[in-house]
Amino acid sequence: MASTNTINLSDQAYQFIKTKIMNLDYAPGAKISTTSISEASSLGKTPVREALLRLSQEQLVNMVPQSGAYVAKINLKIAQESRFTRELIETEIMQQAAATIQATDIDWLNQNLKAQTAALQQKNLSRFFELDNAFHRYFYVMTNHDLSWNWLELININLDRFRRLRIENNHLKWQPLIDQHQTLLTAVINHDLTDVRFHELMHIRLMLAEEDSVQQAFPTYFV
Repeated sequence: MASTNTINLSDQAYQFIKTKIMNLDYAPGAKISTTSISEASSLGKTPVREALLRLSQEQLVNMVPQSGAYVAKINLKIAQESRFTRELIETEIMQQAAATIQATDIDWLNQNLKAQTAALQQKNLSRFFELDNAFHRYFYVMTNHDLSWNWLELININLDRFRRLRIENNHLKWQPLIDQHQTLLTAVINHDLTDVRFHELMHIRLMLAEEDSVQQAFPTYFV
């Protein structure tokens, strides 16, 4: 039976590698070695190997016999299906939020938007992405659907990686994302269900409009 310490080290290695992949420090298609990860993370090779195995089960890493571990490329078909699933769920979540939002929720969401703007000004892409996710997650938690968010996170790996690339794309601006967040929040605060649905769909369907631009900017990152 594995010790608690071994499990904790494996979890640390898993979080380290996954964060590197999601933040594009390890680019799609790149080869990653157990030794280099072990040195970079200050963790042993055994927990690193265990973490790579776990990430391969989540299709973030490809283990190639006699060759090594490679960061999986982004599967655009899966990303598209994930976006479609999230659209169906999140439009309902946002309408529920419009019926239940409180002053404390508005304060938190406004602070999040201010932090998004600060990240934009500082050109801190990883922080912006983190805040973007936190903004959306808040509505799920607020409406008691945090389990739905957790489930979506499991199937949204390819979509989230696409979204992360989107903010790396120099041809696409960040400000429209913040503007859409603000417009959506305003509609929720006003309890305007028609506007909520319209602006949520506009936001969640942004991928459809920007897909070609992202692919052209990073042609080797997709399968």
